[in-house]
Amino acid sequence: MVGGHDDMDGAMDAVRPDVEPPAPDVTAIEAVMRRAIDERRPDLLRIIGNGELTIAIRWDDGESACVIKRVPPFPERRTADEYCGLVRQSIADMTSRGVACVATGLHTLDRADGSAVVYHCQPLLTPDRLADHLLRRTQPDAELPLVTAVVDHVVRVVGDGIPMDSQFANWYWFEERPWQLDLSTPLMMTPGGDICFDTTGFVREYPAFVRRIVYKELMKMAPGFADVEWVLTDLMVQLHRSGLDAWCASVATAARARHGIELSEVLAKERFEADAKFFPTLLRLKRLQRGWVQRTGRRYDTLLPATTSFGT
Repeated sequence: MVGGHDDMDGAMDAVRPDVEPPAPDVTAIEAVMRRAIDERRPDLLRIIGNGELTIAIRWDDGESACVIKRVPPFPERRTADEYCGLVRQSIADMTSRGVACVATGLHTLDRADGSAVVYHCQPLLTPDRLADHLLRRTQPDAELPLVTAVVDHVVRVVGDGIPMDSQFANWYWFEERPWQLDLSTPLMMTPGGDICFDTTGFVREYPAFVRRIVYKELMKMAPGFADVEWVLTDLMVQLHRSGLDAWCASVATAARARHGIELSEVLAKERFEADAKFFPTLLRLKRLQRGWVQRTGRRYDTLLPATTSFGT
């Protein structure tokens, strides 16, 4: 074991996750983002995190640095405000159940065409304390405080019907507790089975002929984030994606020993293999749509990464 449990509480300096950075100049960020999108130049930005729905970038204004996540544009300010309200509600729901959330500023840019872009702004955290980095330096252990704390959070929060994306890449270890940092996609659902916020910006990333199919497939996954067993299994799915599958047994053991929940490592591997085909396909569809939109003289609105988080 690399330092055992002590490695998690070592002397390395750590950025405080509870201090919100100064408000960034979203007009300046959008100008660089616009050029990067139009010229297909993600290298114009310092990408430090690549999820399936948003990209995290480092933004440095010369005086301070922060992490920025840009949400696909909303058709109007009202729907952007509704989305921000859901993000704040999601944070409040988790916080009230004992989950520490990384300080997050929400900043909305109104555009000339009436649409609005929301930017999340968070402190630039110490990479060595990101949970997946910590696991990479430590031997699998079902009693590791990071593992037991995340499993306990899932059972407590998701057990109350509060959806949460709990993969280890979404946690930061500070002052002997994990802090949730991925707050850009509040997954509350309507009684009809839709995401509560306006998903127009996300759907327009895909060609029109497959939008309904893609949305239906994504909506099949969304309710799972409010199901304890599904979320705990997803912890193992995402461990496979991060090359940390040796930790799957630790998660399964912690869930069984602490909460009497039996998880299937086989199911987790099967779900990972399905995701490894599905999400790269979505990126190819986005590229197809971007090519069509730009060839017809219109504006594509999302920065596409060079690869998916599956690396293909």
